[in-house]
Parts: sequence; structure tokens; C-alpha cells
Amino acid sequence: MTDLISPKTKKVTQSDVAKAVGVSVMTVSKALRAHPDISTATRENILRLARKLGYRKDWFAHRLRGAGHRASPTLADVAKAAGVGASTAGRALRGAKGVDPETAMRIHAAAEAMAYRVEPNARYLGQLSRTEGKGVFHATLGLLVGHKDRDPVPHIPHYRLMISAARARAAEQGYGLDVFWVYHPVMSSKGLARVLRARNIPGLLLLSLGPHEVQQEWMDFACVHIGADPGRSLFSFTAADSFTAMEKACSNLAERGCRRIAFAVPRGRDANSGGRIRAAWLQWHHQSRQRPLTFPPIESQRASWMVRKHPDAIIGWEVVASGLWEWLKDFHRKSKIPMPLVADLHLLPDEKRPRGLCGHVWPYASMGKAAVDMIIGQIHRNEIGDPKILKGTLVEGDWVG
Repeated sequence: MTDLISPKTKKVTQSDVAKAVGVSVMTVSKALRAHPDISTATRENILRLARKLGYRKDWFAHRLRGAGHRASPTLADVAKAAGVGASTAGRALRGAKGVDPETAMRIHAAAEAMAYRVEPNARYLGQLSRTEGKGVFHATLGLLVGHKDRDPVPHIPHYRLMISAARARAAEQGYGLDVFWVYHPVMSSKGLARVLRARNIPGLLLLSLGPHEVQQEWMDFACVHIGADPGRSLFSFTAADSFTAMEKACSNLAERGCRRIAFAVPRGRDANSGGRIRAAWLQWHHQSRQRPLTFPPIESQRASWMVRKHPDAIIGWEVVASGLWEWLKDFHRKSKIPMPLVADLHLLPDEKRPRGLCGHVWPYASMGKAAVDMIIGQIHRNEIGDPKILKGTLVEGDWVG
């Protein structure tokens, strides 16, 4: 265990608490918010050591309120403490060029000691005032891609859908969108944060990044997850409404006369939705007074199951790519048993579908647009880093076939 830091000599951060406990910064952040992913024992241990270290979330505000001063330090306060002008302090904190390295270090040290955080609205109001009467206001958002493969966007269709829709929506609002690969071999998370600050990027869209991949440096920005698992996201998020997708599937199949509807969505995919897909399916069976049928995931068990159960319809996930569609067609040819209707919960727009396959088009483009609207709203409200209240936007897709 790391030596404890005296609260009298240094402002204690979440990083200090994490080192003392021997866990990640994200674990500390979640424990302080009483996140359900953290066990009671771990949370109590983190809180006990945080108190022992003298950690306070609003350390500077607490000190100033006790002294009878205003609650938040300003750029002028930082500049005065560092012995420079406000404009020099502002350039140094943005990572702009032209500031002496020693001076920049002194400014950053003063800002850290005061718990000063850059106000993105002030930055953008300055840009707006400079462009007033000279053209259209324009700023930039960042999109961080967390896939392990280098430059995964070209060969993953739903990445392209979300990014292109987000870029178009950002342009409508006067923003550009720069895409960054998080696992670039020559850039650390701190280096990426410096690049983001140098480009005056106030908000980040996170794509394919789990809770364990979120870096402490990103807490200085407004953040929104695109297509996140609603139960695991650390930030506000947009996601497909998987519960409604399954409701639509059951309702449309029932309108075609199907009553014995089998569930063939992989367990892992349902888990990613927080169990919402299976919950909607079970709810429909309860309301329709039908006995639930679960399609066997093991291929050797499927033929005998089909003979015994005779489902009217099967709802699956990527049924063509997974091989389920071809298996059902082959079984139908060999057994002469009528082939059930097949619905795919996860179709892409303009995807070529085999004749007879119906399904739900996953709303990737709408999720990208909704994420841009959320991040711009957060920037305007100065909601940065770890949110006090998680907000989510669930987007419905369309039924085809």
C-alpha cells in the first residue's frame, strides 16, 4: 500500500486515494458515488482511507467558504498566484504555444493548488465574440474510438453510421468533429488530453469504451457515451431501446398469427442490454398467456428441439452472420417441417436481407445524432467530468419486413 499523503501539505485527489487503496481511479470515483458495481466492503474501505487522507471532493470551495470568500477560483486568481497576466495564464492552461515552459509549469502548479478548472463556456464565448459579425461560429468536438484494432472505422459498418451521423449533426450546430483512436501506440492518455486542450475541444463522445478504459484525464471534459450499456456507463449516454425493439418484434409476429415465439438471442448480447431484451420477451409471453420457448444455443440439440416444440417464429440476433438462418433452411429441407418465421433484432440500414427475413433496424445513426445534442447541452451547462446525475437517451429503431 502506498504511503499516506498528509492533507496538510498537499491537496488529496482521487488518484491519491486510488494509490493508497490499490485500486483504479475509476473504482474510487464509482465508490464515492455509491455505484452498484462496487461492493459494500470495497466502498467502505475506500471511504475510510479517503477520510484518513483528508480527501474532499470540493476541497477549494470548502476552504473558501470557511474563509468567507467566493466559492470558485478564477483565471485572474491563478494568474496573480503565478505572477503573470491573465492572457498568459489562459494560454498556458489551454496548452497553447508561445509560453515559456517554466512559466507554464508555475501556472499549472498554481491552478492545481487552487483546484481551478478551465471554464469551457468562457472559452467559447470568447470565440463567439471574436467571430460576431465576421462569419458563423464554429468549434470542435472530439470522438474517442476505443476499439483495439488500428483505425477500425472503415471495416465496422455501425461505427461509420454513428460517426457520419454525429459529424453531420455537429455541423448543423456549428461544430466540427475530430476522431481520435485511443490506443494509438505513440500517444498516451495524457498526451491525448494535451492535444484535446490545445485544440480547444470541450466535449468528448466515447465510442466502444468500457468503464475500465476511461482515463482520469478525460474528467476535464464533458463526456457522453454513444451506444453504451445503460447499466455500466460512467457518463451520460445514448443507447438503442432494446426493450422496445423486442416488444415490436413480438407484436409484429403476433399480428402474423404467431403464438409460439422462441428466443434465440445470445446470452451475452442480452446481458449487454442489462437483460432488457429477454425481459420484454417474457413480458409479452406473460400478457399473451403463452409458454416461453428458448432456442438451444448448442447446435447438436436444435434438431430434436425443433421436432418437439414446433415454434411459429424465432427471434435472433444477426441470424445470417451467426449461421442460424442457413441452419434453419437446411433443417427445413431435410425434415420437411414448416420453417418458422425468423426475425432479426439487429439489422443495419440498407442491409441486404434474405427473402422472408424480417427484423428491427438498429438506430445507430440516431444514437450518433442524439449524443451530439447531449454533449452540446452539457457544454452549455458546464457539466464536466463525473456527472452528479447520469442521463440517458434511449432511441427506437424501425421494423422492416
